[in-house]
Amino acid sequence: MRTFVTGSTGLLGNNLVRILLQAGHEVWALARSKEKARRELGDTSARIVVGNIRNVPEFAYDLKGIDVVFHTAACFREYYNPGDHSKIIELTNLRSTLELAQAAHAMGVGKMIHTSSAGTVGLQPDGSPGDEQTPPWPGTKKNLYLQSKGRAEQLLREFSREKAFFMASALPSWM
Repeated sequence: MRTFVTGSTGLLGNNLVRILLQAGHEVWALARSKEKARRELGDTSARIVVGNIRNVPEFAYDLKGIDVVFHTAACFREYYNPGDHSKIIELTNLRSTLELAQAAHAMGVGKMIHTSSAGTVGLQPDGSPGDEQTPPWPGTKKNLYLQSKGRAEQLLREFSREKAFFMASALPSWM
């Protein structure tokens, strides 16, 4: 299988690249910095694609021939840096994610796996565990990152239905 991994030099993306390679798959690894990609993935056979998730057109052609896109890139800086990060979070986690899905579909990619967050799922009214249909927990309203992930999931579901494009979301609770 030929795969494309965004966020390839991050914690999740880096490990995913290595697991995919160990399983015998080809990996195209999107990285903003060629130097960091060499440092983080230089010991692998991953093909490095230099580009920024905030500029999908600059790497969209590299999606041609890809079977599955694994989207692990995200902006979560609000947890570490004070200030208003709403514009960059919206651009990265919402707009660019939808642009990636559109580009993948246009280039004939068969599937896209989007990394979201377990924080987008709340509990059932009786307190039992929720699922993807359960409204988010109330704390989501105060968290820009979780808001962006919830909205992205909604837009991706709509896009998936409209285009008959296979989309799935992974909902990790912590990295």
